[in-house]
Amino acid sequence: MTARVFILEDHASMRESLIAFVSELPDTEVCGAVASAEDALAELADANADLVLVDIALPGMNGLDFVEEARGRWPGLLYLVLTGQDEAAHMRRAFSQGAHAYVPKGNTERLKEAVLSMLGRSPAPH
Repeated sequence: MTARVFILEDHASMRESLIAFVSELPDTEVCGAVASAEDALAELADANADLVLVDIALPGMNGLDFVEEARGRWPGLLYLVLTGQDEAAHMRRAFSQGAHAYVPKGNTERLKEAVLSMLGRSPAPH
């Protein structure tokens, strides 16, 4: 079964990189990609997503507040927070607001392992 991933990232180049990254994963497809939490909240209901990749630093509503709001609406979705800030305070808040994983940007191997693990798949051996 193909897993559906929704991407919330405000920087266009990073969003395009994440779309390409997810598209390369086995049995995984992108079901939406937006630049703001507000757009994500508007589109997630129709996206049929399994997993949402969420940037913390967003214009308007930040990614952590988005996770809290989205978890209230769609508690069955999985939320993976991406950040350029690998700080414990952000990590604790992310998990307390409902994130299932917290991965620093730029570590594609760790991101791949986290996504595949969250979707119940094992990463291929190196």
